[in-house]
Amino acid sequence: MNATQECSAGYYCTGGAGVPTQHETEAGYYTESGAFKMEPCPPAFYQPARLSETCLVCPQGYYCNGTATTAPILCPVGHYCPRQSEWPTPCPPGTFQVDEGEYELAHCDSCTVGMACEVDGLEFPNINCDQGHYCLNGSSTRVPINEAYGDLCPPGYYCPEQTSAYEHFPCPNGTYSNYSGNSHYDNCSICDGGLVCSGGGLTQPNGICAAGWYCRQGAYTDKPADGGATGDVCPIGYYCPEGTGNMFLFLLFCFSLFDQILKIGLQYCDESIVTYNPSFL
Repeated sequence: MNATQECSAGYYCTGGAGVPTQHETEAGYYTESGAFKMEPCPPAFYQPARLSETCLVCPQGYYCNGTATTAPILCPVGHYCPRQSEWPTPCPPGTFQVDEGEYELAHCDSCTVGMACEVDGLEFPNINCDQGHYCLNGSSTRVPINEAYGDLCPPGYYCPEQTSAYEHFPCPNGTYSNYSGNSHYDNCSICDGGLVCSGGGLTQPNGICAAGWYCRQGAYTDKPADGGATGDVCPIGYYCPEGTGNMFLFLLFCFSLFDQILKIGLQYCDESIVTYNPSFL
């Protein structure tokens, strides 16, 4: 080799070389013209071929960790790998990724409704939403509070474990709740006596028992007719003004104008004084 001739690119030449191609450059390395030693491909680059003067950029969907890499590694599940990645980038909390070879953040899926993705790099959501809370798409915690992706269960509803939409669990007819964070329908309060809770998802009673009827706890109509379970029509011997919850508070002893014999019955009472049920007249 001419003393002024450089060692060829893709080769390296040590002292006493007679040709410009004294030593071949191995895979994972590169040599430029005039090199006296091989240079390893840096992190995020690779080279599968021998006799190379450059290294290749690690392609998207793969990563090239360490030096002297000869082949890129497929990006694993739970991660994404942009072009020129040294290491996989984990999908952040609130997301997961089930496929290999992804290469951008948009490929990470929002956490499934009713579940939470509390750590990064998940292949699947790792935990159910806690009872008393609801979790929408993308929840990064099982107990969200005042977040775009979830919150405490609102008043009028209850949220069992893994709730995605609190609207599916309203406090039932005849009940209400003015507390947040309910986890079971038993947390809903039974409607107060004399009042009415008609419909689901109530935060307070929304009606008053009608005159001529009585409404025990749990009434869902102002004129209950379920045999007294939640109320009924006011019976003979009683009077039931609006909002009556306990008919026994309104027992009347009325006297006949004719025989002065003690009677129990509204038909002998002055209509201007009491509210009564006309169906018994």
